[in-house]
Amino acid sequence: ELVIADEATSALDADRRASLPLAFAAAQARGVPIVLDPVFVDASPVRLALARGCLARGPDVVRCNGAELAALSPGGDPTAFA
Repeated sequence: ELVIADEATSALDADRRASLPLAFAAAQARGVPIVLDPVFVDASPVRLALARGCLARGPDVVRCNGAELAALSPGGDPTAFA
């Protein structure tokens, strides 16, 4: 079983944003790996804030491109994660 929080496949309405902490908690309680795909965080402040909140919850894998990684990185420096 795998839980994927993919921001590209769903609207970011209030209900979906509120459900993410619950989904993370449920997956983590069951030992289910979490993959975060922070699509377009480099182009959307709302998506960026949501993705940073998800990162703080400790996903097992983050799948992103260079621009998304730079947006998520402290100070915009992708090597900060290295």
